[in-house]
Amino acid sequence: MTRTAIIIGASGLVGSHLLDELLNSSDFTAITALLRRPVDIRHPKLTQQVIDFERLDDLALPQADDVFCCLGTTIKAAGSQAAFRRVDYSYVHDIARLALTADARQFLLVSSMGANARSPFFYMRTKGEIEEALRRLPYASVSVFRPAYLSGVRKQHRPAEALAGALMQRLAFLMPRTYRPIAARAVALAMLDQARQCRPGFNIIESGQLQEYA
Repeated sequence: MTRTAIIIGASGLVGSHLLDELLNSSDFTAITALLRRPVDIRHPKLTQQVIDFERLDDLALPQADDVFCCLGTTIKAAGSQAAFRRVDYSYVHDIARLALTADARQFLLVSSMGANARSPFFYMRTKGEIEEALRRLPYASVSVFRPAYLSGVRKQHRPAEALAGALMQRLAFLMPRTYRPIAARAVALAMLDQARQCRPGFNIIESGQLQEYA
C-alpha cells in the first residue's frame, strides 16, 4: 500500500538524503517538505511548503501517513540555549501535534546518542525531553534515531567540527561500534526502513544499529 509523507528538515545533512530516498521510493506517492525557504529540487511527487516556524499555530498540513523530522540545530548556531530549545523541542513538538490532525499515524525523529531527559547536559537533556514528549502523543508508532557523530558534506562550514570529524573517522577502527561516526545517508536509510515496518509503540534505534545501514 502506498503512503504519503511529510518531511521537516529536508535541507539538512540527514534530511537531504532522506528526501532523495523518499522521492525514489515506490512506497510513497506524495511527499510534502516543510521548509523555511525552497530547495532546488523539482519532482512530481514533491510539494514544497514554505512555512514560518514562529507561527506554527497558523499552519495547515496536508494529509500524511508518516512524518519524518530531521530538524535540529546547535547551541552555537542557534545563539543561546533558549533558541536551541525552541528549534529542537518546541518546533518539533508543535509539528508533531499538528500532524495528528492531518491523520498521521507514524512519527520518526532524528535525535542524538546519549539523549536523556535526566541528563545534566543541556543538549542531551533537551533531546531526551522531546523524545519523552513524543512518547506521550497518540501516534500508533514513534521511532527515534540516536546517531553518534554524523559524517557527510555539510552546507554550513564548521572548521572545528570538520576537524573533529576527520579525526574521528581516522580513529573509528579503535572505537566501539556504538561510538563510531555514522554516515548521514545510513540514518536516512534506517528511517525509511523503519517507516516501512511501522512497528507499533515507541521505538529507539541506537547508533550501533544504524551502522547496519552504512
